[in-house]
Amino acid sequence: MGDRMGGAEKSFEKKTKYLLLVLIINFFLLLLAIYVSLLRDILIDDELFLLPFVLFCFLGFLLVYWVRTGKVEGELKKNLNLTGYSAGLIFVSVVLHNLTSGIGMVLLNKDFEEPLFFLLATIVLPLLFVVGSLKSIQEFRRLH
Repeated sequence: MGDRMGGAEKSFEKKTKYLLLVLIINFFLLLLAIYVSLLRDILIDDELFLLPFVLFCFLGFLLVYWVRTGKVEGELKKNLNLTGYSAGLIFVSVVLHNLTSGIGMVLLNKDFEEPLFFLLATIVLPLLFVVGSLKSIQEFRRLH
């Protein structure tokens, strides 16, 4: 994706930037919903509690698919993939943490907390998402 792009490549780049922006906005809304109780009541309804998380996961994997099918190369491809995979895997890690903890409680007949997927979902993957997003934005700016 350089300065000499055709119409289709410019359209692809614009859609990729838009998808990245939607992911970043969704990420910050999720952070606000988790850490600010008033917004949690507004943004996360009881019946639709998982919808924002599932949407974030879907958008992350959509970004990975979008990059894989497009003509993205080099550092930008690595950074967009990092952003997409980390977004998608946050929800997967939450599900795996809960499944592992639940199975551990049933099998061991006592409280059991699984730390690996918990740390991935709450610290590692969100940090990777932020790094990937910032580096993707930096790479888009460098290309123009």
